[in-house]
Amino acid sequence: MADMPWALRVISGWFQRRMSNRFLKQYRQRGAVDMDAVRYYQLVRCIDFLSFVASRRLDPALRAREERAMLDISGSTEGLESFFSKRKGISLPMPPRPALRL
Repeated sequence: MADMPWALRVISGWFQRRMSNRFLKQYRQRGAVDMDAVRYYQLVRCIDFLSFVASRRLDPALRAREERAMLDISGSTEGLESFFSKRKGISLPMPPRPALRL
């Protein structure tokens, strides 16, 4: 989760889970949902996000294209790494963040 005060992280996490559960509940009302497929695509999307961040960290030309990348804010990338690791038992260490240019 993004680097923010503890209370906001709690509220944000609660809201995010509530919205996800609500979406899934309404989606299930339309028919059967293969939860194995849902989990698979969660992991695929997680790897997609992490590869985007890793590419930006390693390639200065990619970093220069955008001023900010919301996926690479403190806490966000770590949350994605943790999500993947908890589900698959595989660590995906990310390249270090480059120094900020002032």
